[in-house]
Amino acid sequence: MQPWAWAGLAGGLGAGWFLLKRWRERRADHMLDAMKASKYGFGGVAPPWDYDDSLPPTMLGLVRLGPLFDDLTPAQQEERLNREAARRLEALELNLNPPEFNMEDDPDVPEAPDLDMLVSIALKERGQHIEEVEEGLDRHARGAVLGEQVGLGVRVESVDLQDSTISDRVEREGGATGDVQISLAWEDRNDLDLHVFAPSGERIYFNQRRSGCGGELDVDMNARPTSSTPVENVVWKKDPPSGTYRVGVHFYRHHRRRGTKRHTTFTLRTTALGEVAEFTGSLEFGDAMLMVTSFTLP
Repeated sequence: MQPWAWAGLAGGLGAGWFLLKRWRERRADHMLDAMKASKYGFGGVAPPWDYDDSLPPTMLGLVRLGPLFDDLTPAQQEERLNREAARRLEALELNLNPPEFNMEDDPDVPEAPDLDMLVSIALKERGQHIEEVEEGLDRHARGAVLGEQVGLGVRVESVDLQDSTISDRVEREGGATGDVQISLAWEDRNDLDLHVFAPSGERIYFNQRRSGCGGELDVDMNARPTSSTPVENVVWKKDPPSGTYRVGVHFYRHHRRRGTKRHTTFTLRTTALGEVAEFTGSLEFGDAMLMVTSFTLP
């Protein structure tokens, strides 16, 4: 081959490599934008959401996350994105992908790719790795446990052991039963979250699903509005630790779907070494976490 041909080939390969690199960087940016619309992004930011129409139609790319995010410098925003993406990669390692859409159940729910996987690919392409994540919500919640009256505004209900509504939902979603079990149920497509503070001081919730003392959140629903009969479940299958367990419920996100309002009523059932208790309460979107109940094991 002539030298000029070799030079042309090398130039073409170099240009192709450069274009491929640019395309991958842009795709990684789009994937990180898509992450902003996910549940595991920036808790506590209220709607309205503004979407970027320039992104691919299957990407839920938020361009505004509220004043807490908007007030940050560009460097701080990028760092926060990286921290949150790292948090999602940690969830991926524990097989904590959110549930798939059920298009037949609700055709109004838009199709979208699995955001955990998108972020995972994006970070790999950027050469980033999992890093330590600050837990601002964790600090807020611990203050609530220490400072709020447990059960304020919550009704204690008589337990009908023949009513299997909650247990049927847990079984439907593949959840487990155990010596200690805390289940949360509600009747719309909003996203409520169950938070259990273990005797060890650990908090079990959607971003830390397993504790060192054996507790596990094995059912977490409606990060996307997939069900009008959702349930969440935290369980210690055996050998639960001694001490006090505190249970809170948080109205994380109001999904604008048929039958969903900014007010949601819930039912919480606890089982502790055979003792069953049931509670009902209600939350408005924007409320702080409601501490529902506590119980102590000897």
